[in-house]
Amino acid sequence: MKKISLVLAIVLLLTLGLTAAASAEEDHQHSWLLIDLPNNYFHQYVCGICYQIEYENHWEYCTNPGVCGACGKTVEGDGIIIDKHYHKWDDYTTTETEHWHYCTSCGNEYHRGVHEEDCDNPGVCRVCGKTEADGIVITNHYHIWDDYSYNETEHWHYCTRCGNEYHRDKHGEDCDNPGVCAYCGKTEADGIQIGKYWHIWEDYTYDEAEHWHHCERCGNDYHRGAHWNNCLNSEVCAECGIPFHGEVIHINNNFDEYEYYDEENHQFVCENCHELVLEKHEFEDGVCRLCGYMKPESATPEYTMQNLLYNGNAVTGTLVHTVGTAEAESISIRVTFFITGNYYMATVAEVEADGSFVVEGVGPIEYISVLVTGQENGETKTYTAGDLFI
Repeated sequence: MKKISLVLAIVLLLTLGLTAAASAEEDHQHSWLLIDLPNNYFHQYVCGICYQIEYENHWEYCTNPGVCGACGKTVEGDGIIIDKHYHKWDDYTTTETEHWHYCTSCGNEYHRGVHEEDCDNPGVCRVCGKTEADGIVITNHYHIWDDYSYNETEHWHYCTRCGNEYHRDKHGEDCDNPGVCAYCGKTEADGIQIGKYWHIWEDYTYDEAEHWHHCERCGNDYHRGAHWNNCLNSEVCAECGIPFHGEVIHINNNFDEYEYYDEENHQFVCENCHELVLEKHEFEDGVCRLCGYMKPESATPEYTMQNLLYNGNAVTGTLVHTVGTAEAESISIRVTFFITGNYYMATVAEVEADGSFVVEGVGPIEYISVLVTGQENGETKTYTAGDLFI
């Protein structure tokens, strides 16, 4: 490409005007002439055949910074503004996981990135063109979609290449923009139902005893809780990070690994420090929700009879609670006596606080059966029976 002065370019264009006008009617390959313009931002090309004018911003090679690679003007001497910086490279250089350009002029590396594929061309890096057959490992996977598709409760992206759906999720709103989904932009006026709510915060706010998140949008506080330590660092709070010494918490997210230890504790191996840890049972309705241990008081109580006596008119005895620490809500004694093939039922008696009872109106008998019944949550239950042979 030739470089000429502005005056020479004007003379050339005038003298070749007729020829250029005639030739412009025919297809041709441009014959560009570089015109030396007094301009800091760009230089100009003029086709010597058809008069077409093109402008180009000043640019430089990586090996000759500050000098326009086309017109030769400089940043320091001519005050030009360099718009682009050019390197020279051929194909991508690659490893198993990455690719990059290596400039053959300055020796520096550019455009380093992991291999990635389009969904409709799996196994082929969309940047460097290498394939899994070449030994590369694809890291990123790309789809093409426009706006979200949506229904009343959810939104999702539909890939126009492979036809699959991605990013399906419930509609969610920011706390300062209620009624508008923060992702798909649809509103409750469009018939959607908001299922999630978002706030904005950065680090924890804290005092000596607690920490919490303060929403920068709505000004409310969330996640307020006491400071605590985990077993890996007993010097700082495990959540907010401030210096703190308190109860050390061990971690176990696998409920199957809790084991019964005694009536007060279960044990597990901490996921962080791998120590065997004792921990108090967490009872719900009498059953530990972690290890499954059942409180003794949650078991059905049992009773035994002691000192059963018959005095010719009444049966006396003592009822002893032998299993479980909880007792039935009420206990009663029913005596059935047997006389020459017939059964008779005596008056039902209540048990005294010390466990003693007296059933009167029993008389003369050969065999007595004593049955203990009680009420638990409105249901009648039988606990034990005692026999007395006369």
